[in-house]
Amino acid sequence: MNDCDLRQCSAEARGSHVDFSYRRHLLVLLVFVAPALGLGCGPQTLSPPQPAPQPWAGSPQTEGSSLSLIKVVTDESLPWDDRYDAADKLDSPNVPKVALPALRAALSIKDDRLAVRLAMGVLKIDVDDEEALEVILKRCLRSEDAHTRVYAAQFFGFDPRHPSKVVPALTVALKDPVSWVRLQASQTLGMYRADAAPAVPALIETLGDVDWEVRLHAAQALGDVGRAAKPAIPRIEGMLKAEKNGVVLQYGRIALHKIQSASESQY
Repeated sequence: MNDCDLRQCSAEARGSHVDFSYRRHLLVLLVFVAPALGLGCGPQTLSPPQPAPQPWAGSPQTEGSSLSLIKVVTDESLPWDDRYDAADKLDSPNVPKVALPALRAALSIKDDRLAVRLAMGVLKIDVDDEEALEVILKRCLRSEDAHTRVYAAQFFGFDPRHPSKVVPALTVALKDPVSWVRLQASQTLGMYRADAAPAVPALIETLGDVDWEVRLHAAQALGDVGRAAKPAIPRIEGMLKAEKNGVVLQYGRIALHKIQSASESQY
């Protein structure tokens, strides 16, 4: 498994996996080139692709449709892709609260890749659910599957909560052997702002990461932490003298300015 695969995974987690450039070029071919060649595919024949009907399609979900999805996820006799697709649909605020007990019960599923989506779905219904937090932080963030670790590290960046539990777990993830997990951990820590102060020493160390994108996000996170990241100033200044990557240098300068400004502020 390489970092390119993990970047694709992360893009899918944000819902941005569609290759718009490819579709734009394809549309040009269909609208202009095909008619010119006499292939009979003019604009009037174009129509958006119709997805296959699904029994659980629709928003918001009903109790019955959510329970059907849970049954699909937990049925080990079904194809894995179908089970993952169902878990993906359960990772949604559209799942009704009445389905929460069944969703919690499914968290014991063996596959980490499915468990992380179910746990995220639970937390979108109940942001304080202790069991789902445990699944993400103590199971999925330590999973043998790197894609699962990426999802787990990324999740709390969308809605930073529970800093006393999440920040220590993400601090450990800064040592992950896969660079894309380290990147996501750095990025999410930055979203916690001053609450990520306990992670400052680890983020300072991450400024020396072999991956330039990880260094970039570590610098950005330190800048977002603000005044509490003041101990990072000498390390950032040293990085600015030695760093060869122009993008990292730019983010390093911004981070240094933000920390210095926050440190000088009276408020």
